[in-house]
Amino acid sequence: MCDTSSEAPWEDILTGTVDRQPDGSVATSSSEKAELLMRVHDPDRPSPSLPLVTHSKLSSFVITEAEVRQHLVHKAKGHDKVSPHTLHRSQRWAPDLLLHLTTIWHQVPDTRKDTFVVAFDIAGAYDNVWHKGLASKLKSFGIDGNLLMLHEDSLQERTLRVVVNGLTSGEFLIQASVPQGSVIGPLLWNVYFNDILKLIPEAYAFADDCTLTFTCDTQNRADAAVSTSKDINILGEQIDNHLTFTSHVKELAKYTARKLACIRRIAPLLDSKGYAVLYNSQVRSLMEYSPLAWLSCPPTHLALLDTVQNRAQQLVERKTPVNEPPTHFQSLQHRRDVAGLCVFYKIHKQNSSPLTSLRLPPADAPTYGTRNASNSSFLSRYSRMWNILAQQTNLIYLDTLQLFKTAVNADYNMNGAK
Repeated sequence: MCDTSSEAPWEDILTGTVDRQPDGSVATSSSEKAELLMRVHDPDRPSPSLPLVTHSKLSSFVITEAEVRQHLVHKAKGHDKVSPHTLHRSQRWAPDLLLHLTTIWHQVPDTRKDTFVVAFDIAGAYDNVWHKGLASKLKSFGIDGNLLMLHEDSLQERTLRVVVNGLTSGEFLIQASVPQGSVIGPLLWNVYFNDILKLIPEAYAFADDCTLTFTCDTQNRADAAVSTSKDINILGEQIDNHLTFTSHVKELAKYTARKLACIRRIAPLLDSKGYAVLYNSQVRSLMEYSPLAWLSCPPTHLALLDTVQNRAQQLVERKTPVNEPPTHFQSLQHRRDVAGLCVFYKIHKQNSSPLTSLRLPPADAPTYGTRNASNSSFLSRYSRMWNILAQQTNLIYLDTLQLFKTAVNADYNMNGAK
């Protein structure tokens, strides 16, 4: 595996290792460093002329209130009892890409070929989008007229300031970048970056993380490999060249144990419910980031995560009043299994993209991927569990994902893992 990720310059600037100002002098004070951080300029060159991708034109559109409400996600209420609403982009998540890639990689060894992976983490990607180039890309996609002008105007006269150690920089015009933390920012980046995805079919991207993966015959390994490393980081997961994920899970167990220790220090200030809320949000959520991608991790390492949860369970029970039933956490394997079956439901019942390539064939055809796949891989475990559900229950015919998830949870609690 070849890791070509690069580091962003901000930390180096703040620590003084990269501190040259435009006139060549050294930035030593916090205010000078604050000024230096934001000197990202739009290239002073004319916009390129790009060929049209489509002859269709889109110069305006109308959005109704009903359409906006349809895409709003209702979040849980806080202490103020006000329900926040978040505009939902699309059903594409980083764990989907990780699951897709690891499933492909698990199947390659049975073809007696090698897999080569190149991971790019583009430094300052959103901050360096060339505005004129982006406008040309949008025009090549048929965005024209008032809609194109609206986009161009939205990026004009935007300003920001930077604070370093309490000292604030002057106000700078944002001459390059797309808005981060917005719904449209990642979409504009995708438009700007899509050329490499079209030119290289082996490229998979999520936001500014891009992974190239391809196979070759073992005898051609020397010609294909540029440089190799045992581990590579993709979207926050440490992936080793044998797909055991031992390093990733061991580090995850250490990190979550430290987080739990921090919560234990303030345990005297919390009741059992408050402690459970903090554990679920600050610790368990980390252990449930894309777990379906690292199912091939040895059980002894998965047990390290169980140990962290068991410690949390013991403290919750100690803090629960005698006259109240304690909060019981679902096992991590339970939650992984329910999540895996929900992915299968989305694939087979909702045609969920981008995981449709993992769809199983009809029942009378040979089972896809389970004969040769690793016993601990996603397809082998959850295709078996899905087939059991199909044969013994009617759960897979439920109308919505939420109904399916609730029913699978109840069935799991009653019968355990199958």
